[in-house]
Amino acid sequence: MAATWRCWGGQFSIFSTTALRDAMAQNHQSTPWVKDSEVEDSLLSLQIKSAGYLTKISPVARADVGGMTTLSAYDAQQVKWTYGAIELMWPGQRGDTKGQPFHPNLRLR
Repeated sequence: MAATWRCWGGQFSIFSTTALRDAMAQNHQSTPWVKDSEVEDSLLSLQIKSAGYLTKISPVARADVGGMTTLSAYDAQQVKWTYGAIELMWPGQRGDTKGQPFHPNLRLR
């Protein structure tokens, strides 16, 4: 069976719709992304991996996005990412994660 691919998330991501559906079912979610996580993209990567799929980060692909225009905006984004990463790494903090600090998406941050 051929995989169906769609583009969503982050600056640019490609997902198998089968992997998204399986992750949603396993986590009892009606959508792939949750609204109560500061790092919903990393959470989704962990859920996809837990559903038995591989997640990959390209060493060469790049997305050109606008940067933070003020030091205050940059600081707020860093706080958001740090808080979200800690939330994902801390076992059971969200109630639906095992705490997975060695996931490649979190190590890169």
